Amino acid sequence: MFLQGETCKELKYSVDRLVKGLASSRQSARHGFSVALCQILRNFSTVTVDSVLQAVAMQLKYTQKESKSEQGNILLGKTLAYLALIQSGRLCQNQESQLQKVTKHLLEIKKKKSYLQQICTNAVALAISQVDTETFKGYIYPEIESDLIQGWEACTPDSFLLLLSCYKHQSVSHVCS
Repeated sequence: MFLQGETCKELKYSVDRLVKGLASSRQSARHGFSVALCQILRNFSTVTVDSVLQAVAMQLKYTQKESKSEQGNILLGKTLAYLALIQSGRLCQNQESQLQKVTKHLLEIKKKKSYLQQICTNAVALAISQVDTETFKGYIYPEIESDLIQGWEACTPDSFLLLLSCYKHQSVSHVCS
């Protein structure tokens, strides 16, 4: 039987290791680490959103020293960590400042690597579907507004997906005004 402190230490190690593994060059390993991180977030309330974001900041540092391949793996790892936070439902539960931060990071990542655009956009669309209108207006919409107000001439499949998600899950008058 574990003592409370030992359980937390083991969970912290697990989270750190899973986050680090999200940047693996092996595709199947990334899937497994992502699913495991999501399940830990769903089942252990002692693992906080802040602790996962700190692990992402520490374990997945993006610098210009790495090769392009390693940089891509790091950005994919960050994306999968943010997606696990959203899929677990933890990020959208009274975590407004972190929600805005993660949304901003996802939008930055999608600008850096074109092959991450779709997964980042889908993650933001999932977050839109999980929050109430007040949270959406205050924390997600300010981050995606510039993509949504460009008009049809500049509309991309990603901005259209976000617009549809807003239309389906949030107040239409706010998004379309």
